[in-house]
Amino acid sequence: MARTARGGLVLSWLGAVIVGGVVGHGCGDLEPGVPLVAARCDPSSMAPDNCLDLTVCCSDDPATVAGPEGEPLFFGEHNERSRSGFCVRVSDIAGQGLSEPEGCPIPCNPTWYDQVIDAVCGSGRQCCQSVELHEDDCVFDSVQGRWRPADGRDALASLEGGGDWRPTPNSTHQDPDFAGCEAHAGGDRGSQAFRDCVVRLGTAAHRGYCMALGLNQRCPAEEADYIDACEAMN
Repeated sequence: MARTARGGLVLSWLGAVIVGGVVGHGCGDLEPGVPLVAARCDPSSMAPDNCLDLTVCCSDDPATVAGPEGEPLFFGEHNERSRSGFCVRVSDIAGQGLSEPEGCPIPCNPTWYDQVIDAVCGSGRQCCQSVELHEDDCVFDSVQGRWRPADGRDALASLEGGGDWRPTPNSTHQDPDFAGCEAHAGGDRGSQAFRDCVVRLGTAAHRGYCMALGLNQRCPAEEADYIDACEAMN
């Protein structure tokens, strides 16, 4: 029987692999109560309980303004614009030339071509989707005649039609109120820079981390019997 979407696709699995190709700790704590990867989080939140002590909320969104190696929109120096990430104990992997904040794993897009993943992640690393799609992330594409994950086309349509880019709290839509794109555009929602950001928004299918997997290890969403929420609706 094919396996459909499960809650917590990567959270329990992340700490058991080599995050960013540097750390090999499992989910066991090196500091009491602080695992390597503690929980999902919102990098834009300043709430004190957003992440545990000794961890940093690291974005898993690799979107840029121009190509995979272009200016980051929601990671690196703009990590705080993202609404999707994981609490990571960055002190364990600091100083390894990874993403900012120092020690965060490198975000990537699982749908990139292998050559692009190699260029961004480094040879031998894989790009693993970090969060599962939810049914509320799916839109019916009348051209394809099937359900697919929402992406920048739908974000732009929502903007132009005055709709809600994030339909429910369960959805994984990045930048649901377009605040991150507004910050990128210097506050000018009428600018081309703002629109260029909006069309690069996406859902969980386009977010992940670079990982160096062990022998015979595969990303959870790439297992042969895995069916995501949108596929299950077709």
